[in-house]
Amino acid sequence: MRNFREALDEYLVLYKKDNKNLIYNYRVGICYLNLYVDRTKALPYLEFAVNHPKVDIEAWYELGRCYMYNYRFDDAINAFKTYQKLQKTKVDKFTIPTHRQIEMCRNAVELLKKPVNVTFHNLGNQINSAFPDFSPYIPADESFLVFTSKRDNNVGKLLDFDGFYTSDVYLSSFRDNVWGKAKSIGTLINSDLVEEVGGLSADGNTLFVYIDNYDGFNDIVWSFRKGKSFQKPVKISPAINSNVLESSATISPDKETIVFATEREDGFGGTDLYISKKLPSGEWSLPQNIGKQLNTVYNEEFPNFSPDGKVLYFASQGHNSMGGYDLFKSEYNASENTWSAPVNLGYPVNTPEDNMTISFSQSGRYAYTAAFRNDSEGDLDIYKIIFHDVKPPYSVIKGNILNSDSSNIYSFILPIDKKNDNTGLYSTGINDNLNYSNRDVNVRIRVYDKATGKIIGKYLPNKLTGRYVVVLQPGEYKITFSGKGYKKYTEEIKINDIGFFNNEIIKNIVLFPADSLNNSEESE
Repeated sequence: MRNFREALDEYLVLYKKDNKNLIYNYRVGICYLNLYVDRTKALPYLEFAVNHPKVDIEAWYELGRCYMYNYRFDDAINAFKTYQKLQKTKVDKFTIPTHRQIEMCRNAVELLKKPVNVTFHNLGNQINSAFPDFSPYIPADESFLVFTSKRDNNVGKLLDFDGFYTSDVYLSSFRDNVWGKAKSIGTLINSDLVEEVGGLSADGNTLFVYIDNYDGFNDIVWSFRKGKSFQKPVKISPAINSNVLESSATISPDKETIVFATEREDGFGGTDLYISKKLPSGEWSLPQNIGKQLNTVYNEEFPNFSPDGKVLYFASQGHNSMGGYDLFKSEYNASENTWSAPVNLGYPVNTPEDNMTISFSQSGRYAYTAAFRNDSEGDLDIYKIIFHDVKPPYSVIKGNILNSDSSNIYSFILPIDKKNDNTGLYSTGINDNLNYSNRDVNVRIRVYDKATGKIIGKYLPNKLTGRYVVVLQPGEYKITFSGKGYKKYTEEIKINDIGFFNNEIIKNIVLFPADSLNNSEESE
């Protein structure tokens, strides 16, 4: 772990004094390449370096990486091949060897041909900061969000080796269709050293935390939610916690299976995924490597069960990754006890950058991830992804249509408790001194797309009860209620495309008599 932030500032000062210096150009390029900034900034420095006769051949490898980050995959392949030709030995010291980088470039070209239909939404400064914010997880109902941050008000306010503050766990609750201001999850979990989110159960009651602090080194622990608060974390089991790295974990919805990432001698290489089952005694079984269908000679980390437990999401540098870690999914066949071949989640969910975690809502339409994009607050930010090929949940708008006549008092057929009705009455002008009735209301309902004015649907209320029901997807609409002898009423409504939402909206409509029959408005 190196402090590229401070190094960049120092090398830029030196570069301004001698912009033809090989070392200064190379080091400035390397700093830009390893920070979450506009990676195009690294190109001129690295391109200058590789054309210098005294350059270290490693510069060609780093230039290849830079081209990858900038989606210049043919140039990246050429740079990697140049490095291979210049190697005097066949020993490749890089974590991701050169031949693998070339494979990833070719994978990227193929994945870019078939982008997935998604939209990214930055969660804004209620959640994100100018510092790295990453590893977001939600429960299936999307009611809260936990994530890791290296911001400047963390517990202890200690600088880590990378120049950022030591990481802490943060939490935000979703209320009234907005995310609340993210707050530290508290000192039962956070310390002045390193705590990071390593996973969350679908019900939101079990939080996995990666720790590198006084309680453990490179270990995974879990914390249980009691009421609205998470309790002090404890180690999971002697079978799972060992003296080697455990970085992340997930637990099945039935709480009978744990999958976790660890670096063990019987693995296929790097970190692998292992599986442990709960025994009748309540203890956890000795972990078994999940197998070569999912694990590769490269790193696999951050497993996460889908809310129904049928799909396992994870990050891997293997398979058909388009660069660094990509996100994959695999389905479990319980009858055969097998995992399906991993499927890449596709571009732009995956990019040439490291894509490490993803957490889905119950419907599968919404997910949360961390990325560096053009609208980031600074460094890595938390984003919500909408998968448009997964149909959105529908909202039901319903209520009673009532008429009002100040000269005639009608008895209620379906009375509305105006005093205690939290949804309220919606009309062109409510007068609580009037009585309302659904008798003799002959109304037609039309729904229009607010932006285009195009009619979406036509509805009629129940003539006997005066009740109406309208079913709509997320969007912005105008709903008109009109009938002979009544003033037309228009209601505007916005249905948010979010996972945790009120799928039943009650709107009671009061129609007032027109001034005269000549002014009465029937449906268009």
